[in-house]
Amino acid sequence: MGYLTQMLGLTVQNFLSAATGLVVVIALIRGALCIAFGRMVGDMRQGWTLFAAMTLLFVVFAVGAMSCEQQGNPLLAKVGADGTATTTLVDASMEGKETRFGIADSGLFATIATAASCGAVNAMHDSFTPLGGMDQRGAGQS
Repeated sequence: MGYLTQMLGLTVQNFLSAATGLVVVIALIRGALCIAFGRMVGDMRQGWTLFAAMTLLFVVFAVGAMSCEQQGNPLLAKVGADGTATTTLVDASMEGKETRFGIADSGLFATIATAASCGAVNAMHDSFTPLGGMDQRGAGQS
């Protein structure tokens, strides 16, 4: 196995374990707060209902943000700035995104960070498409 293959394998493994760890920790904190709420009010069904509603809203907004970012901006496609004109032109949807993670993971991370209100950023929020940014803001309100 060559040096570059080993380096690529370690890079992918390190990214996946770090991203998975971050997602799990954020989900555990939010879930624990819902369960704590249920215990405080003396009705665990309210805590589980709150958890289910928050999870449903998060999944809807995360999938929406990732799909909107993957589609890109149709106005850029009209003027030929969508990356399909030449192979050397970087996709315009990557502007302001973390190149190591790509479009979908940047959208997912931004939605997770906005929903958790933790302040972590791996992409500039003003660089997202209008619908992708709206989904992140919606997840922050859930």
